[in-house]
Amino acid sequence: MFKFLMFLSFIFIIGCIEDQNSTVINRPDSSYFDVQQDISEDSLQPVSVSVFIKSEEGGEITLDDEAKVTIPAGALTQDATIVFSRLTCDGYFRHQAFAGCLYDVKAENTSLAKEYQVQLPVKKLDAQCISSNSEEGFRCQIDSLISDNSVLGSAAEFTNFTLNATKKFNGITPNYMSDILLQNCGGDIFGEWELLYFIGSDFHIIGVEFTPSTKYDSCEPYSRFETRTFNLLENLSITPVEGESYANFTWYREYTGYEVEITTLNCLESVGDECTPNGVCSIEDDFCNCVKPIYSSGSGDTPLYEVAGGISFYNDGEPIVYCVNEDTLFWYQGTGDQSALSIYKRR
Repeated sequence: MFKFLMFLSFIFIIGCIEDQNSTVINRPDSSYFDVQQDISEDSLQPVSVSVFIKSEEGGEITLDDEAKVTIPAGALTQDATIVFSRLTCDGYFRHQAFAGCLYDVKAENTSLAKEYQVQLPVKKLDAQCISSNSEEGFRCQIDSLISDNSVLGSAAEFTNFTLNATKKFNGITPNYMSDILLQNCGGDIFGEWELLYFIGSDFHIIGVEFTPSTKYDSCEPYSRFETRTFNLLENLSITPVEGESYANFTWYREYTGYEVEITTLNCLESVGDECTPNGVCSIEDDFCNCVKPIYSSGSGDTPLYEVAGGISFYNDGEPIVYCVNEDTLFWYQGTGDQSALSIYKRR
């Protein structure tokens, strides 16, 4: 049994596997929201509010458009000034893939001991989740709670936030991000497992890291959005065996991915490019919207060996870091920027 805490807000969270027994976003019964609020153009201008918050008390910051940050008591390691800003509502945030402005949360001379909450106003009818910004782009928070006029989510770092409207990408599954606490381990690893969430970078899926193009750096800020998103299916079978090895590890993996690029037509023109409508790209208002699908599948099996400290894929290798909590398997691999965490449920 062991316990460890991972804050992986710098990496991909992949793919809620669509399952009749699992729901990761709470939505109203209606597919559209009855949004009554009318946010004026003046309220969409950049604004910033600073509040000194005591760690033992916590506090809230609310902007003029009802965007709000809530710092629970004990969330800060020490008393600090928290700065909550609305940075912009322009650029690619006007595209249908986004449902709100870009916000930012900063802190001076403190760090987080636990999560805080971010609540953003709904400005479009198809808000899907709160997206937080990492080194690899915006990723949806899996705990996003959607109401008629706002979306609430949690965060474990100070960063940028916006609202995602991913169903405008023809049903592409968003990438999900969260913070995972692993504890109460010691369950039975043998059995059949189905992937629920994958937390890691592009490298762990397609073997290549995502690197945004620098060609458009001369464009106006927020003129281009570029990312990848994946829907990942993976099944494991771990069965005990007799002999030299401890168990047999069988896997099947399949993913559908999309390379997404949203660029303003003015940006394309400034670098000498143009948008050619075809099966991948289309022109929507003053945006060039490109969504390129990618697909792969594979399977295999390998033995697992008992080693000092646990089990390994090699009879003299480092032990695998994993946790079985009842019918949930947390499987951790890699270190640092190459870390990844797969979360499975028992089939």
